[in-house]
Amino acid sequence: MPKEMMSTSRQMGRLGETVANGIDRARFDVRGVIIGGGIAGILAGTVMAMAAMFYAAANGSGFFLPVRSIAATWYGANALLGGAGVLIAGLATHLGTSAFGGVVFASLPSSRKSATVALLSGVVWGVVVWAILSIVVVPWLNPTMYAGTVGREPVWWFVLHLIYGGMLVVTPGLVRRVSARRPAAEVMDSRHAA
Repeated sequence: MPKEMMSTSRQMGRLGETVANGIDRARFDVRGVIIGGGIAGILAGTVMAMAAMFYAAANGSGFFLPVRSIAATWYGANALLGGAGVLIAGLATHLGTSAFGGVVFASLPSSRKSATVALLSGVVWGVVVWAILSIVVVPWLNPTMYAGTVGREPVWWFVLHLIYGGMLVVTPGLVRRVSARRPAAEVMDSRHAA
């Protein structure tokens, strides 16, 4: 084989390795963003929900009113009187939405920087989420909640989203931690290769 062809063949091999490593690294980062961002969103959503429930209990509305209000997405005004199933639906809806917001936040470049940058961009993200929910989503999907919580307590509704955004400060650490771990299938493959 001529030297030029061997050199080109080696270069193509290196290019293939670089592309393959880039794809693996991209897949690894996506895994970290999805899992780490989802966990961060659930943690932030849990703190937000607890703040909302303690506030509702303190002002006499009832500890579970925030969860029931979210469940009104599925049950309408009947959610305000429903039992455990309503509470589970409301909590699942809230935590699912929080996880989704955490994943979207984790996919933003600023969210993977330092804790300070993550805190500031998290608060901005909380305002963005508040605006989207207040203007588009809640009036359309959950008029019961819109007439109640959002309409009666607009400042508190805003503060809750600042709390959610601020709690996303944990995102960079979670994304890094998840990204640093190898998937079980990859560990198994490396054991079989040895």
